[in-house]
Amino acid sequence: MKMIKRAIAVFLLMLLLCAASCAAKATSDNVVTPESPSVQTATNASPETLQTPSETAEETTQASETTETEPSTETPAPSGIVATISSVNDYIVTQTGETTVTVKGKARPAAGDTVTATIPGHYLKVKATGQAAEAILYLPDGVFTYEYRADSTVYMNNAFYKQPLSFTFTIPSDEELAKERNLAVNPYDYDGNEPGSYPHATTNNVYDRSGQFIARNAIDGYTSNTAHGNYPYESWGPGSTVRATDYFTVDLGREATVSSLELYLRADGFSRAHAHDAYFSEITLEFSNGTSVVIHPEKTAAKQEFTFDPVVTSYVKLTGFVTDKTDSDGWAAITEIKVIGSDAVKE
Repeated sequence: MKMIKRAIAVFLLMLLLCAASCAAKATSDNVVTPESPSVQTATNASPETLQTPSETAEETTQASETTETEPSTETPAPSGIVATISSVNDYIVTQTGETTVTVKGKARPAAGDTVTATIPGHYLKVKATGQAAEAILYLPDGVFTYEYRADSTVYMNNAFYKQPLSFTFTIPSDEELAKERNLAVNPYDYDGNEPGSYPHATTNNVYDRSGQFIARNAIDGYTSNTAHGNYPYESWGPGSTVRATDYFTVDLGREATVSSLELYLRADGFSRAHAHDAYFSEITLEFSNGTSVVIHPEKTAAKQEFTFDPVVTSYVKLTGFVTDKTDSDGWAAITEIKVIGSDAVKE
């Protein structure tokens, strides 16, 4: 009996020792080993802020991508001249050059054929095939555009339009710009449109809206004035009644120094007892600085020059017309206007 009780006691003691050993192990497992602050911060973070190494690498890549500079969509300015002829007959010709370039078409021009030239600056010397005058043009946006139009039939008997278009473009020197020249010549001007190049001619009075009489004819460089009609006798031809408030303006597109004006009146029949053309016996020249000069042309086919104190202006406006219709059919007109000056602005 004693043996049985002793065995039970030993068994119970072993159970107590085993329980004590398990409790000690559980206590050691719950001990937290001190770690660095960064690890503790990550351990104590909420599940939403925990990141795996792959997620962190992905976010780093995305951040790098968002800081990359977007490629520029702006067209770089040309380093020289880029000239193009684009034809409605489905061909395009392009030529480039640093200071001068010539571009030629493949066939006779058709209405809608377009010539363009892009430059890094604002001044371009333009010369087209045939008898078209050479002109130094001012280009506010550095782009020259010429479109062959239906009203160009005025020039059809000129060799300029019996062969493919050909344009030579040259960057003028500073010395050329500083010299006195005709600031008004532009054979490539359009009538009635917002200009892309200057000089540009405008008026509020054109007879029959005919291409023979539109404003741009008086700055195209042609001075043949003993008749009227198509080339070489195109002119600015207003109606038979020209009011004092009517105007003809040469817009230079920028300020320049102007010192004189040369005038070629249309003189159809001046040599006869009774002429087709009348003439303007008085014209007022207005300038953008608010000053004006009154000139008195004579009845002659010869060039007439009117000088005045140099004036800085962006335009020359002819207005205040007085017409002398004595011994004529009453059609006063102007064949060509030359504004003499330079781009050297003098204060």
